[in-house]
Amino acid sequence: MIGDHSGELPLDLSPFVGRDDLLAAVTERLRRTRLLTLTGPAGVGKSRLALRAAVRLGRVRYADLATGTPLWAHLAAALGIPDHDTAHPDAIFAHLAGLPTVLILDSCDRIPGAADATTALLRAAPGLRILATGRRRLGIDGEYALPVPPLGLPDAVRLFLDLAEAGGVAATALTDRAAVERLCTELDGLPLAIKLAAARARTMSLTELTERAADRFTLLPGLRTAVDLSYRQCSPQERQLWTTCAVFAAPFTAAAAPGDLDGLVDKSVLTAATDTHPARFTMLRTLRAYGLEQLGDRAGAARDRHRDHYRAFLAGAADGWFGPQELAVLTTVRDELPDILAAVEHDGTHTLTRDLVRTRAPFVFGFPGVVPLADAWDILSADRHTGPLIAAIGAAFTGDPNAPTLAADCLHRAETAGSPIALTWALWAAALARHRAGDQNTAAGLLTMCLDRQRSFDDRWGQAWSIELAAWIIAARCDDTDEAGRAAWLLGAATARHRELGVDLTGIRQLDDARTRARNRIETLLGADTTAAETAAGEQGHDHAIRIALGEPVSRRASAPPGGGLTTREQEIAGLVAEGLTSARIGARLRISARTVDTHIRNIGAKLGLANRAAIAAWASSR
Repeated sequence: MIGDHSGELPLDLSPFVGRDDLLAAVTERLRRTRLLTLTGPAGVGKSRLALRAAVRLGRVRYADLATGTPLWAHLAAALGIPDHDTAHPDAIFAHLAGLPTVLILDSCDRIPGAADATTALLRAAPGLRILATGRRRLGIDGEYALPVPPLGLPDAVRLFLDLAEAGGVAATALTDRAAVERLCTELDGLPLAIKLAAARARTMSLTELTERAADRFTLLPGLRTAVDLSYRQCSPQERQLWTTCAVFAAPFTAAAAPGDLDGLVDKSVLTAATDTHPARFTMLRTLRAYGLEQLGDRAGAARDRHRDHYRAFLAGAADGWFGPQELAVLTTVRDELPDILAAVEHDGTHTLTRDLVRTRAPFVFGFPGVVPLADAWDILSADRHTGPLIAAIGAAFTGDPNAPTLAADCLHRAETAGSPIALTWALWAAALARHRAGDQNTAAGLLTMCLDRQRSFDDRWGQAWSIELAAWIIAARCDDTDEAGRAAWLLGAATARHRELGVDLTGIRQLDDARTRARNRIETLLGADTTAAETAAGEQGHDHAIRIALGEPVSRRASAPPGGGLTTREQEIAGLVAEGLTSARIGARLRISARTVDTHIRNIGAKLGLANRAAIAAWASSR
């Protein structure tokens, strides 16, 4: 449409939520460039952002290029030129000459020749500035492209609630915020999808909406119409690549993709994060769901290719264990984890599972349930690096007098190899061996070194075991009620940590015996009731367990309020840290500076008593 055939802005009364930083970026950029293009996927809100920015821009003309009217006639109408149906480009150029104005060209991707026309307009009218929108850049020299991201979760929730209430939905039907958050997350924070879902809230409950959100195109037919257009704008090769990339469960690298991704990035089907190495590519859930639909009977072949890629990747990662590269290997596995698990699910053999266990990632990152513990034990026992360590731990648990020697040998091997994670487990085995031998002071020193290192790279599995061992050591050497209380608290914290990891360790005789010894000693000093109370407190407040185990100052009685006492913005940033995003990427997504992100992260760490990003990520993932 063209506002009243005179280029006036269309009437816009719908709620507009958030994006203050992005609006400021648009107006500031248009002061310094003559052509700014807002790009982004279907339904992300490019047009509404341009219209809202227009309010700040002074004299503005508007042309919606999606209506199908011939281009020059359309522009003539937008500029209020008489007889616009037959207007010649020269008439438009003459009208614009010397006229300082901003022209909004909406939906430039919908009409052929938009780039050439834009170039001609800018050349003919030196005072003209153009704000364009489209799924892709115009590709003109001097053009500045500003990607428009989906709404962050708080803004998406607010938009849904505002639209639903405006549509007459009772506030009492919208009280389940968690359900609204799930719905908005499934819909990618796309304003179009949220608007359509809010309209359905007049006849469907929140539960019905969230249950059907995965089938979004049936639930929201208007969303399919928007994505259909994106698909038609792709070449046949790009369509095929879109569908095969839809099998990826998370951001992926170019090496994992079956073709050149530039075209899909250019058309806003994929988003490229180039501040990581290697660059990673993300597809919205909505576009992924569409791609999987289009994949049809080719899905099996696409998933086989996906599985084969991660099979080769895991084999290399597993072979890279035991050496200075361990942390790099684990970081890479963590980045690929959602797709690895998807490949494991599709795999018909145990090869992927075996190699995943051999990378140690399930234990370090806290998902040991990917394979039964006994099977994982068998896999690692057969490993030439881990086998000796498991033997040393087994000897220490049984009180074998050779255990300190076996653990010392593992410690020497790990130190010689420069293997950081293997070193922590060798320290743990040595601490356990000294504890069982009655040398609690040496055991405590070894465990302190172990925990310090585990905290630095957030080994969740290792931390749970170290917190447990700390309780045993403290119990064995304590002679006052305060230390006994600390030991009981740590026993509870260790139980909670193992429970969060999904591991049931009951019935393991050596472990049960060690816990019984510790508890008996604690109860001798505290009594059964106080011991039970301290243990329960540890289960409830285990976020600070490492600091308690290391004797760092923090109250065992402190209980964090919901959300850890964080602001909404801090909770949002903590969640993005848990996704593995850098400060720069978080800043780009939230439209704030990386320095501001770092300030928020420091504040989060101070509030929660967490030392680094890895600890914040673990905290956010456990919520």
